[in-house]
Amino acid sequence: IKGRANYACARRLALALDEGREQSIFPEDRLAYAVLESCAGIRPHGEIGSVPAALLRRYPPLRSLLRRAVAARAEQCTREQCAAEKSCPLGRRRTALGGADLIVANHDLVLRWPPDYPRFEHVIVDEVHELAQVADEVYALDLSPEEILERFDEIFGRPGSGRRRRRDSLLPPGTRRKLEADARAWRREISQEFVALGRALADDAGDFGEVQVPDPRGPRLGAAAAVASRVAHRLDQVADAAAAGGPADEGATGLDRSVGDLRNAAEALRLAFEEGRPEAVAGFEGVLAPFDRWRLMVRQVSPAESFHANFIDGLRSFAGVSASLFVADDAFAALGDLEIEARAGERLQRDSVPSPFPYAEHMRVVALEGGADLVDETTAVLESLARQLG
Repeated sequence: IKGRANYACARRLALALDEGREQSIFPEDRLAYAVLESCAGIRPHGEIGSVPAALLRRYPPLRSLLRRAVAARAEQCTREQCAAEKSCPLGRRRTALGGADLIVANHDLVLRWPPDYPRFEHVIVDEVHELAQVADEVYALDLSPEEILERFDEIFGRPGSGRRRRRDSLLPPGTRRKLEADARAWRREISQEFVALGRALADDAGDFGEVQVPDPRGPRLGAAAAVASRVAHRLDQVADAAAAGGPADEGATGLDRSVGDLRNAAEALRLAFEEGRPEAVAGFEGVLAPFDRWRLMVRQVSPAESFHANFIDGLRSFAGVSASLFVADDAFAALGDLEIEARAGERLQRDSVPSPFPYAEHMRVVALEGGADLVDETTAVLESLARQLG
């Protein structure tokens, strides 16, 4: 099984496609809705998480539509809602999962395992040398303007999409109507501040829009830090207002999660520009015009504590295998950041199998002295070797 964001959700897909029938949509944008409907109908198991990049470039609204047509988080689509939609791709995959004895999933899904999926107690991780990097991403604080505005719309309803869809919010109708004017102003302000933050970072961005926030940050990032502080404060205010007006019953689960996402985004913004953050490193990606699609990642220096608390400690057995796990019979290079061996104690079992490939006979290591153009020199060496080897 793949992550649920790969599969169309029948209910959310219908809501997204409904918007395509509104007369206010530009004809060229309406094509994106047609592409979404086609992909959901013809792709195996309704998997719309891997739509070709060419379609995303050709139809810009499609990227947002795809996110809104899936139930990326457990509370966005309950088992009861899936049961009511017999043809729901996500529901069918989840039903199949419930009867499985063996589950095959990628590293990311295993570490983010949804709370409403069947629990597992035994795990075998292939290519375990890649697990630390995945854990680094999973346990990071991250935010993007698009995703935070989506959380906002889940709480208050999508703006300007008609009365019927504005009711599709996580707040009670009375609270939503009471906060409607404020919500419009908050959304506009937060969206503008996100763009302002991207612009403030632009001068420090690399060729691909990457910006590493140094510790301590220099004066050049002062303007960006001020914007980040303002939007973090506003996100906390919005979260407080939503939490105060939410339903006092079990239906609040989805609201709690969305409100929590807003608070986490505020925390990430503060932590990114905080002076002296010894336990985390912060960096932006995609800081490119029009500055509304960047992403901030605040990563822990070591993900070990989160990895054990949220994953390893709940298992009865864990096995990690890889063709490149040991270096000189030592797995620290691959697993050191996760502290798997360090914390296993007497439970640890290791087996290092020598490679049948005769490295000493069939490999050579060379080092170029370096000159004016290392790329040209390297190319020349590769060409020479290729000709000699035939």
